[in-house]
Amino acid sequence: MNELLDHALTYAEKMGWKLHPCKKDKTPYLPAWQKNASCDPDQIKEWWAKWPNASIGCKCGPDSKIWVLDIDLPDGPDTLEKLLSDNSPLPLTLIQKTGSGGKQIFFSYNGVEIRNSAKKAGPGIDVRGDGGYIILPPSNHPSGKNYEWLQKKAISQAPAWLVDIVKKPPTKHVTHPQIGGNSKYGLAALLNQIIELSGSGVGNRNDKLNASSFSLGQLVAGGELEMGHVENSLLGVALATGLSEPEARKTLQSGLTSGMQSPRSAPESSRDDDYYGLEENGSQHSQHSQHCQQFSTVLNGSQQFSTVLNGSQQFSTKNQPETPNNLAGHIKQFIENSTGCFTTRDIDTEFGLKTRKEKQARSSALLYMARKRLINKDKGVAGKYHIIDNQIEWVDLDAPSEETFPVILPFDLHNKIIIPPKAIIILAGSTNAGKTAFILNTLRMNRQQKYKKIYLMSEMGSGEYISRIRSFGEPVEKWKSIKAASRSYDFNGVIEHHNKNGLTCIDYLEEIQGEYFKIASNIRDIYDSLGDGVALVAIQKRSDQKVARGGEGTMEKSRLYLTLDHLCTKEHSIVCAMTITKLKAFKNKNLQNHELHFEITRGAQISTIMDWTPCHKVDRDRAKIAYQNEASKMRDTTGDSLDPVYFHQRDNKKSFRVTEDTVVKWGAQFSNISDIYYELQKLADSHVKKPFIKNFIHLCNVMADINNKKGN
Repeated sequence: MNELLDHALTYAEKMGWKLHPCKKDKTPYLPAWQKNASCDPDQIKEWWAKWPNASIGCKCGPDSKIWVLDIDLPDGPDTLEKLLSDNSPLPLTLIQKTGSGGKQIFFSYNGVEIRNSAKKAGPGIDVRGDGGYIILPPSNHPSGKNYEWLQKKAISQAPAWLVDIVKKPPTKHVTHPQIGGNSKYGLAALLNQIIELSGSGVGNRNDKLNASSFSLGQLVAGGELEMGHVENSLLGVALATGLSEPEARKTLQSGLTSGMQSPRSAPESSRDDDYYGLEENGSQHSQHSQHCQQFSTVLNGSQQFSTVLNGSQQFSTKNQPETPNNLAGHIKQFIENSTGCFTTRDIDTEFGLKTRKEKQARSSALLYMARKRLINKDKGVAGKYHIIDNQIEWVDLDAPSEETFPVILPFDLHNKIIIPPKAIIILAGSTNAGKTAFILNTLRMNRQQKYKKIYLMSEMGSGEYISRIRSFGEPVEKWKSIKAASRSYDFNGVIEHHNKNGLTCIDYLEEIQGEYFKIASNIRDIYDSLGDGVALVAIQKRSDQKVARGGEGTMEKSRLYLTLDHLCTKEHSIVCAMTITKLKAFKNKNLQNHELHFEITRGAQISTIMDWTPCHKVDRDRAKIAYQNEASKMRDTTGDSLDPVYFHQRDNKKSFRVTEDTVVKWGAQFSNISDIYYELQKLADSHVKKPFIKNFIHLCNVMADINNKKGN
């Protein structure tokens, strides 16, 4: 029976959990999963008959009588440790490990309303409660790993201190103002949201509508805005951006309802002009009014929208002073003196912003900078901004032609391709395919170069790194020109501050949360951080895929894109294949879509087995068998035990093997054959060139025929 179905039935029958099927990317197959999640065995069997590989989704909250503390990497474990240092320890309870390496701690639902929330308990800790769900073992994670149980214990109740942190706050009973009850503060906030929403595009307009609805829903509950005004205004803008009315109304209602659970009112002093950068200014009034009129035209004369804008014309964005005599000025100077990207947390840390009022001022200043096109919001990461560089260097046709970056690469690649300054080399490799060995050999070959060399490793500690470089059989002191460090994130920041013009090797780049679509964006960040330097970036690749996790977007910024695959394992080495998947410029011969086979010994030393050959001429399956049989012959001559002899099957692309036990048995059975192992090797070598043995039974008959012929 299906293993996933077996586990799902067990969870439903033994635990009483409400389940629903999910896709590999963790999204539900059922649009109305909250309503349809079930513990009925017949329903579960029907779902897994339709989607046999579906992940097991479990609805959290009172229906399943559980809620879950989700500890994500990299920040979650440290946050949990800090919480535990100030409070009582957690009880023994059920814990699972997620595919991304984090863990989820299960607690029983004791009647206190605990809803889904993000980072309420601190950075890296989310809550999966009422309205949310989790994925259960042995489901597959987008990273390729499986969910698994870490601690199988009876589910316990959470300690009171933890419940106090994560529980839903009591609803504040407020009197909502009726029509005409909109405050100036509320109208100004509504205007800001309308302007932001109107500039959203196809990819983010629904998310922006939800965020705007949530923010304004807080002000509705706080008595700053009238519900009807908000609904009509946002709906008009949403329709103008291209959303359908049913979709817009659904998102609008969801955001407003959620926002009203956390009421928000104007701060005690909402007219702190020096701090917020807002003022009533007659000279700005006409300009802002004209801006409002443009939006009214876009909406084809939406009456409600025009009313809201006209009611808030007196508020306008103040021109920020050039000298940093307020927070907005300080932030503007920070942006002008920086490059790359930053987060709201960076701003809060830089200027020591802690209070709600200070952070509201920061948000207003960043909104102003975005409107002035000094910064852009990141489309994928909340609270992250990219600094718009308006400096441009025009091409000088009289300048000398661009030189190549002086990097030496394994397999004489540097003499076959052109790598200019400011270039990305991508090394996309499957597990155990030689990514680290290629990088270490590249660093070794360039130790005498005058530029700076940095090695950033996400999986090796200092001890393993030293062990690897010692495998070259030379003193460690020779590697002192290379700066190595453990690092798994923000590689562009390291390059920006430490090695813009040298060689930086990253081993390897991975999206920790399993959101591989972000890898292409991370590569672009690395490229933008380079000056005249080169970055060699390793990325994980599935063995059955041509490009790395993250898709074809990982190829965009690369000058050279190499893929690595593991072919076979020998007694003291491994054999791997390297393919040139993308090549922007070459010297004499275009080697794109050419393949080379090489061997790695002692974890780092590499040697070529097969030189560059067009991929269509390479039969990897035959090559694997040949390498395995070659290894068997070598071990036999050294007096070691006999290794299996492999026979490749062309139709199903598999192989069967003849073990030492079978060789011994055949030695007694086929007495006319003096060396059974030698005859098998001869057959295997012929079989690689042109498969003719169908299966193991056919091989038995062939050996019997040989025995009979030798007897005659």
